[in-house]
Amino acid sequence: LLEDRYSLQNGVCEESISAFILFAYFQMFLNQSLESGRQWGNIIKEMLEEARKGSVTARAHFLFFAFINMWYVPLQESINHLQEAEDMSLKVGDTEGACMAQCAKFRFLFFRGEKLSILSHDI
Repeated sequence: LLEDRYSLQNGVCEESISAFILFAYFQMFLNQSLESGRQWGNIIKEMLEEARKGSVTARAHFLFFAFINMWYVPLQESINHLQEAEDMSLKVGDTEGACMAQCAKFRFLFFRGEKLSILSHDI
């Protein structure tokens, strides 16, 4: 929470966004408050938009859309955002982040009803 307060006072970077994502995740599941998670999710979404203007946020983008925002938006929207996270990660050379985003995207595609045989061709 100290990092969160510092970020609110001094600006946004990928690490501070990640701290907010973890805080929202804990609000949702440890405190069992989906509404609190939604409120923090809205703040995080604004932070991602602001950070996108000037810094690299591929990993934070993945974390937010794979673990927080997916509870509040249609599955296809999450899939689209995870594709963006994968593309952003590849653009900056973060192959690990790209793989994590791709795995989450495939998991969501599977939940949507895509056949595994079709998904295996996209790997």
